[in-house]
Amino acid sequence: MNSAKNTATVSGKSIIMNLFTWTQGEYNSLQQANQGWTNSQNATNDRNQYKAYLKQLITDLFADAKSVFGQDENPGFFMTQHGTNYLRKFEMFIQMALLETGIEDDRTTMVCSLYPVTNRGGHLDPNGQRWVGEYMAKVYNQVILKGEKWMPFQPKKITKTADALIIDFHVPQPPIIFNTWTVQSKANYGFSVRNNGTAFTISRVTITGPTQITVKCSTPFSGDVEIAYATYGVLYGNVCDSDTYRSLTNYKQLPVQLRPAWEPKDESGVIIYDKPYPLNNFCLQFYYKLPVGKNIINIF
Repeated sequence: MNSAKNTATVSGKSIIMNLFTWTQGEYNSLQQANQGWTNSQNATNDRNQYKAYLKQLITDLFADAKSVFGQDENPGFFMTQHGTNYLRKFEMFIQMALLETGIEDDRTTMVCSLYPVTNRGGHLDPNGQRWVGEYMAKVYNQVILKGEKWMPFQPKKITKTADALIIDFHVPQPPIIFNTWTVQSKANYGFSVRNNGTAFTISRVTITGPTQITVKCSTPFSGDVEIAYATYGVLYGNVCDSDTYRSLTNYKQLPVQLRPAWEPKDESGVIIYDKPYPLNNFCLQFYYKLPVGKNIINIF
């Protein structure tokens, strides 16, 4: 920031900081050794501690931006949920910390998860990097340029019945669709259920409204019920909205040795070489628990 400010001053230009972007969490999901605040600490995977660290970081960054650039307004702070190859827990503590920060802290904007874009071993490939950039640009246009609010595709209410979970979502561009061409088809479209800590069999997942999905299980629940989407061992899902926002750049055909294991296709099954990156908003990864006696969770 100091370098940018000095360069602008020498050139007789004015400059402000209008956006920070945050794509992080891999080491925390892994509880990477010696990657905490000191060399003797592991990276925290405690959801609340991570949120506290992140919110303090945002406070410090914004204070620095205002001090260096002399601006009165806060910059934006755009976040993504990090790569799924680094997950190790069904509860997805860090993914949930990021999701919750986006809801709780109005200084932040959660843009998207990374699982719908292409990667090689967890690291985004060149197409994946450009693709996330297009998602960022779409939200930048709405939030920074137009001054409008943005909220990603995510649950807002979960209702438990005898043998099913009804999930009402915030959907940026309804209706919900099951997309099995941009992202490879996944069992139960990426949903997992546990009953009293044990994996529970899902009999079907159905779109039951333009912003609602019902996850029905093969037998009635008998205790604490947990529901997750694109969690550890699953890694991604097929739930997205119907957004037709057009990207400015196209998906590129890479040399064979650099291509990902799965490449996005159109609905006819053709890889989207030289076509715009699809910018449907995919559901964020999430985990929620409904203990015995609690049949409804109102998330926001």
